[in-house]
Amino acid sequence: MGRKLLQQALALDPTVDAVFCNNDIIALGVLFECIARGIRVPEEMGIAGFNDHEYMATAEPPLSSVRTPRYESGFEAVIAIRRKLDGETGRQSVRDLGTEVMARTSTNRASDAERRERPSVPTRARRG
Repeated sequence: MGRKLLQQALALDPTVDAVFCNNDIIALGVLFECIARGIRVPEEMGIAGFNDHEYMATAEPPLSSVRTPRYESGFEAVIAIRRKLDGETGRQSVRDLGTEVMARTSTNRASDAERRERPSVPTRARRG
């Protein structure tokens, strides 16, 4: 899917030089299409995904992604369902569990020398 989406994006606008994908599988497909076309990541194309599955850190180059608290999200959903099944009434609330940006090589547009000096570091973005 990511390969096809990048093909379509480049057909519409050949100057596209970065993509933010709504999930990691699509981001991986975008990487595969870049490899097939000889597009250098991150020098010519930046790629970021969403969810930060384990394979994002082991791709070559490692792909940036937004880490979501999957376990906590599932846990909170089960609690909410359990309360509903138990007949609890009350105001439903929205719970912001936050995210964490895992900045990796695929979005590092620094020069080669700067890239070697600056390691990938996660950036926290939490809201209360």
